[in-house]
Amino acid sequence: MTLTVQPAISGAKGVDTIARITHEQAKALYAFGYTFAVRYLGHVTLAEVTDITQAGLGVLFIAGYSRAPGWVPTASMGGLDGAQAIIDARKIGCIGASIYLDFEGPNSKSSKADCLLYANAAAHAIQQGGSPAGLYVGWGIPLDSVELYWALSFTGYWKSMSNVPDVGNRGYQMIQHSPANQVICGVTVDVDTIQTDHKGDVPQWLINVP
Repeated sequence: MTLTVQPAISGAKGVDTIARITHEQAKALYAFGYTFAVRYLGHVTLAEVTDITQAGLGVLFIAGYSRAPGWVPTASMGGLDGAQAIIDARKIGCIGASIYLDFEGPNSKSSKADCLLYANAAAHAIQQGGSPAGLYVGWGIPLDSVELYWALSFTGYWKSMSNVPDVGNRGYQMIQHSPANQVICGVTVDVDTIQTDHKGDVPQWLINVP
C-alpha cells in the first residue's frame, strides 16, 4: 500500500484528537463508520499515521497548537507556526495534505489587524511549503463572515463547535459537532463531518491506496 494525498469524501465522518490513535483503535473506529482522523502536527508520528491509514482511515492535520486563552497573535508568531507545521509535515511525509491552523482564544484586546497578520502569515508559510492551508475557526476570533473570506488567504475552513460566524462565499468544508471530548473506541475525541464547500472544494487527506 502507498500513502497518497487525495480529495476527501463529502459526507465522511471522522474524529479529531490530541491523543495517539493505535492501529487497533483505528480499526475499531473504521468498523464504527468513521473514515478519517485529524491529528496535531508535532504530536503525530509516521508510525501512527501508518497505523491509522492501514486501518482504512484518511488523515488530516492541525497546526498552530491550541494556546491558553488570552494569547496575543502576531505576524511573526504566525510565520513561525506555519513554518513549523511544514517542518513537522515533511518529517511524516504528509506534504500536500490539508493543514488547518488552530486559531482560537486570542486576547480580547487583540485587534482585527493583529489576528489577520497572524493568520495570513501562517497560511502563506503552509502554502509555500506545499500544502493547502485551512483555518479552524475557533471561539474568540474578532472576524465576521465577510472578513473570514475576503481578508484571509485560506482555501478551506473548519467550523468548531463554538458559536462562530459562517464564512462568506465559501462556507465550511468540515464541521465539528458537540458534545466535546467523547470517548469512542477508547479514544477521547471530537466528531467531525466533511462537506463540499460553496466553492466545490473538500479537504485533501492522506490515505493508503492499494
